[in-house]
Amino acid sequence: MSLRSMTGFGRARTELTQAVLGGGAGAAGTGVAIVVEVRSVNLKGLEVKLRLPRSLLHEEPALIRRVKGSLERGRVDVTIDLQAERSAAAAVVDVARVAAVIAALQDIAAAHPQVSTSMTGGELLGVPGVFVRTGDDEHAIVVDDTLMAAVNAAVDEATRNLVRARDEEGTGLTLELRRRRDSIARLVDEVAGRTASAVADKQAKLRERLGVLLGEHLEPGRLVAELALMAERLDITEELARLRLHLEQLDQLLQTAGSGRRIDFLCQEFLREANTVASKCADANTAHLVVELKAEIERLREQAQNVE
Repeated sequence: MSLRSMTGFGRARTELTQAVLGGGAGAAGTGVAIVVEVRSVNLKGLEVKLRLPRSLLHEEPALIRRVKGSLERGRVDVTIDLQAERSAAAAVVDVARVAAVIAALQDIAAAHPQVSTSMTGGELLGVPGVFVRTGDDEHAIVVDDTLMAAVNAAVDEATRNLVRARDEEGTGLTLELRRRRDSIARLVDEVAGRTASAVADKQAKLRERLGVLLGEHLEPGRLVAELALMAERLDITEELARLRLHLEQLDQLLQTAGSGRRIDFLCQEFLREANTVASKCADANTAHLVVELKAEIERLREQAQNVE
């Protein structure tokens, strides 16, 4: 089983060939195209934002619930576009408005003889409201049960496509997380192998130094006590055991859907143990290994933040 990424894109388009279109006398509708696009990026929680035509604003809460039903994490942006598809005959001239414009011109000419009433057909059609391009009018689309059923179906399809894209990206993401996990396990083993010899080397050097400084006055019991205290201070057995336990938990989470938050929290626990190990490093070589270990944990955490 692969984890799911939080980034992806989904799109759907559907058409209603017998949509109910308004626009007044002469409006001849042939249908509505419904286009839905869904994009998602990383976010700790789940947030859905919709961009809707005015005619669908009252449906926003229901549409948000619909999208949230398929997702757990991420910022999701949904765009729904309704496009009225009409024949050329649907572009009509408002005859009554034409008559009103001509009457107004005549009234002006009667009151002001110096004003000409001549106007070309193109100029007349350019008067706002005379030439009605109903195919461009969002309000020409009537929202009814049939249209909303088609919108909901398009939203569902686009969301499924988004989930499919997130699943595909999640497959590669899971492989990358496993590689990071294996690198951490290798470094933990190297630190463990190095620590035992490092502590012994440090004890030998301390014994030699004390012997030179104190000579024959060296008390064996005191030396043993100091060496035991040093071994205790440098002991990272518990930290290494917890790191290995975290690796086992990570193995389980990498096989569990929706585990992004828990993996992110586990990375914090990894870092806590690694920092403790760093404070107990017995030599420079071990310190270098721990620095590499912490860097690998950070890489794991960065990738985990993409997981749903």
